Amino acid sequence: MVKSVLLCISAGSGLSAFLGYMPTLLQQIQADIEHEPPTNAKALPDTWLIMSFYQAPLNALAAITNLCHCFNIAPPHSISDSSITDTIYAINQQSPQLIIIDDLHKLMLRMMGNYQALITFATIIMETRKHHCWILGCEKYAWQRLSAQYQITHFIKHIINIDYFNAQELASIQTQQLVELGLISTDYLEQNPVKKPNNHSTKTQDDTSATDVNPYDEQLKQLHSISQGHPKLAALLLQYSLTHQADITSDNKHKTDICKINSSAIQECHDNDLFSLAEIYIHGGLRVEQHAHIFAQSIEQSSLQLAYLARHGLIIAQYSQQDFAQHFYFITPTLTKIIASHLVNNNKLFN
Repeated sequence: MVKSVLLCISAGSGLSAFLGYMPTLLQQIQADIEHEPPTNAKALPDTWLIMSFYQAPLNALAAITNLCHCFNIAPPHSISDSSITDTIYAINQQSPQLIIIDDLHKLMLRMMGNYQALITFATIIMETRKHHCWILGCEKYAWQRLSAQYQITHFIKHIINIDYFNAQELASIQTQQLVELGLISTDYLEQNPVKKPNNHSTKTQDDTSATDVNPYDEQLKQLHSISQGHPKLAALLLQYSLTHQADITSDNKHKTDICKINSSAIQECHDNDLFSLAEIYIHGGLRVEQHAHIFAQSIEQSSLQLAYLARHGLIIAQYSQQDFAQHFYFITPTLTKIIASHLVNNNKLFN
C-alpha cells in the first residue's frame, strides 16, 4: 500500500470531486482484490476520513490540533518541546487509517506563523506514513511554489500530475450533455464497431456505426480550443452558445458556433491587481484582512481593490454580515485556467 500520495491538479479540473469519490473507488478496488489470489501487498485501511484546511493554521499548535482531530486524539493544550513527538507517537498507536486531505494549497497562507504550521504538518505526515496512508490534493501552481520556497517534496512518496481534459475527453463529456439536452441520440455516447452488411440486410436509420459523425463534432473541437479543456467553462460555453445562437452565428444560418471569451478585463489589470489575483488563486481565496496583511496595506485599501476585481467578474465575493474585513474572495471558477495562464505569462504566479 502506498503511504503518501499527492494529487497535483490544475484548479477547476475536479480535484474535490475526485477526492470525494475516492473512498467509493477504493472500496471497489478492495472488493476486486478479495477475489484475486493473495499477494504481499498490505490491505487498504478500513477507516478513512476526508478533510480540508478551510481555515489555514497559523501556528504549530493549530496544525497539530487539525491532525489530531483526524484520529479522534485529544490535542495538546499548548506547545512544548515534546508536543510533536508525543503527537506522532499517539497517531502511530491508532489503527491504520486512510486520510484524504483536500485543498492542501490553503495551508500556505503567507501570514505570520504559517511557515511553522506547514513544517509541523509535513513532519507529522512524514513520521506517520509508514503506518497510515495519506492522500493529499493540491493545486499545481501552489505546489510548485511550496516546493520552491520550502523544499517539502521529500515528505511525499508519489506525486501524480493531472491536468485539464484533452479534446477527446472533453468531447465525450459534452456529448453526454448534448444527449441530456435532447439534441442528439444516445447512439453517440459510445462508438459501436462497424458492422459489415451482408447481401441480405440493409442499414436502417437506427443502425449506428463508428463511421457516424457527431453532428456537433466541429463545435466540440471549437469548445476544447476555447475552453482549453476546462470542464466548467466548457459546459457554460456550450449552454450559452446553444441559447444565444442567433447572436453568435455569422452569415451561415446552418452553422452552430461556440461563443468566444472576452478577456479584456484581465488584460487591463495593473501589476498590483495581478499580484492580488495570484495570491487569491494560490490560496484558494482570501479574506479582506488576509489580503491586507499579505500586501501590507489597510483594510480599506484591500476592500476597494478586491471589490474592483469582483466588479470585473474576475473574482467572486462571499460577504460577511458582521464585518467587511471578513468578506471572502475567490477566483471565478470558470476562469481559473484563463487567469492562471495570464498570470504565468506575466510572471506573477511564482513570486
